[in-house]
Amino acid sequence: MALADEGLRVVVLEASAELGGRARSWTHVPTGDVVDIGPHIVHSEYTNFLGFLGRLGTRHLIHWQPKKLITLASHPPTVLRHRPLPPPLSLLPDLARAPGLGLRDLWSNNAPTWRAMKFGEEDVPELDQMSAAEYLKAQGVTQAMTDWFWRFATMAVMNVPLEKCSTAALLRVHAQLIGRRGIHFGFPAVGLSELYVEQSQRAIRAAGGDVLRNARAVSLSQNAVRLEDGREFAARVCVCALPPAELEALIPGVAETRAFEPSPYVSTYLWLDRRITDEKFWALLWKPERLYYDFYDLSRIRAGWERRPSVLACNLIYSHRAADMDDVALAHAALREAAEFAPLARQARIVHSDVHRIPMAIACPHPGSEARRPRTRTRVPGLMLAGDWTRTRLPSSMEGAVRSGLLAAEVVLAELGLNRRLAQAPKPTDGLAGLVRRATQAYRRAGPVLAFRTSDTEESSMHALLTKVSPSITDMIRADHTRVLATFHRYKAGTSAATKQALVASICLALEVHAQAEEEIFYPAMSSVDSSLVARLIPEHDKMRTLIGAVRGMDAAAAEYDTTVMELMREVMHHVADEETVLLPQAERVLGERVAELGAKFMKRRLQLMAPHAGELTRNKARALPKTNLLVIAGAFIGAALLLQRRRRA
Repeated sequence: MALADEGLRVVVLEASAELGGRARSWTHVPTGDVVDIGPHIVHSEYTNFLGFLGRLGTRHLIHWQPKKLITLASHPPTVLRHRPLPPPLSLLPDLARAPGLGLRDLWSNNAPTWRAMKFGEEDVPELDQMSAAEYLKAQGVTQAMTDWFWRFATMAVMNVPLEKCSTAALLRVHAQLIGRRGIHFGFPAVGLSELYVEQSQRAIRAAGGDVLRNARAVSLSQNAVRLEDGREFAARVCVCALPPAELEALIPGVAETRAFEPSPYVSTYLWLDRRITDEKFWALLWKPERLYYDFYDLSRIRAGWERRPSVLACNLIYSHRAADMDDVALAHAALREAAEFAPLARQARIVHSDVHRIPMAIACPHPGSEARRPRTRTRVPGLMLAGDWTRTRLPSSMEGAVRSGLLAAEVVLAELGLNRRLAQAPKPTDGLAGLVRRATQAYRRAGPVLAFRTSDTEESSMHALLTKVSPSITDMIRADHTRVLATFHRYKAGTSAATKQALVASICLALEVHAQAEEEIFYPAMSSVDSSLVARLIPEHDKMRTLIGAVRGMDAAAAEYDTTVMELMREVMHHVADEETVLLPQAERVLGERVAELGAKFMKRRLQLMAPHAGELTRNKARALPKTNLLVIAGAFIGAALLLQRRRRA
């Protein structure tokens, strides 16, 4: 299409009798309904695909779901929306409410999220060497978070199990998901072929070209293509858009095709005797015996189907595990799993079913495959490659397929002396995620980078850039003091023993973390300014630690418990007075802009020290605070971690 629009005469050779490839549709004879080879979703950030539909006049035929990202069939269901928070925090409020995930699980996701925020295509060669399962384990992601989120994501989005997915491929998609505001999905309101097949064919022919079906190529020379029926077509350039195995058969060795294994899938369509849900689209979470993941009720999507009973479409991804199941078993399994989200499916009867077995949904993004995705220009003069499995900087998808075609058109035009920019690059991340990525790029322009085992130099350079969004160390120390004193002010002699114990546990943990972070970061910086005061403050920390040990060994109902807590707080108040009236003002006068740099280090270290106590922190807050306050604090705690926690080293 792009080449025809530029005035070139284009001849499209399609090996099969139908156009559309792995994104085509046809009429289901018993019902007369148009069905796709498999149900597809459209991404709001699919700039190339949506631009293509706009050129054809069919963009309005996408039925969007703008108010939410996805409904996950947990119990109760988890609806993920991009909230009005800067990326990557926009999905956090809904994830925090997901059943089965605790604070520790959410916290464990910090490392891969931080890494995804920094991700760039320059990281692919190194990250592509490791499976996503190995990477997540090395980063300390909990089993619950791995099973609930990552296993589902790799199957539903990457089309392979977690153990068989490239870390580079997964982090690229994760970076896109968490790094942009307002991402949402849409669904074709007509069959896929109705979006583009006839429209493209008319446009190419109107420009003087042609589209031939049943035209299988069997050989390709520098200036000609020979077909199975003996016909030959002369051409100045050729764009080959074949899957890996077929490309290898036609032009051996032109790409590293053996690195690309097909991911087979089964798409099942069920016409039911009743409506079972008002939801357009939902997904089932991973479990070992899971067959189908994504479900679509076409009666809620297709134009003119609004009053019909449910017509379900669903995908069984990486379908090796269902190879021995017949069509009837697959149809009943689909209805049974649909009932996990839509209970009315248990009473529904299947009126018609249609099962499509597709040998290749996409090329599996196995470890090692991302770095081997071929470039558009080949070693064969005049031969270009296209296809969603080529090097597009995108996952295999309809967006990747269209972008690959536009990249090929750019190269063809360049061969003819015409410089055009037709392909839209993937959109950059924004919000806090964008800030982290830009900081990473700023450093990496200056020298080499290690992606998985991030160097101290890179971290320190990024740190300097990120201090602009960090509070100063003096403000952080004052804030810590205020929080501890505010918690103490809730301690009353008549308070229940359980509440006293929870309040004191929170105070003790906060004091220990604060003291250690001060001794590691703040006091060394201030030793040259007022060494005598710093030397006096460290023993005060030691005395507080002694009292903390004593109060932890007591029964909260004991008479001496109140006395010991009050003694501890007298020491704290004396220590706070020394710091806030002498040391902190001195720091602000002497350290200047370093207070921001030290503040970033202080916050990261404090979060690292808090991480092992996440469960304890949650329990104490739950016992000592109203539930509404607990939710606010936990949300802020996790959000800060997502932004600022230093990535764990492998």
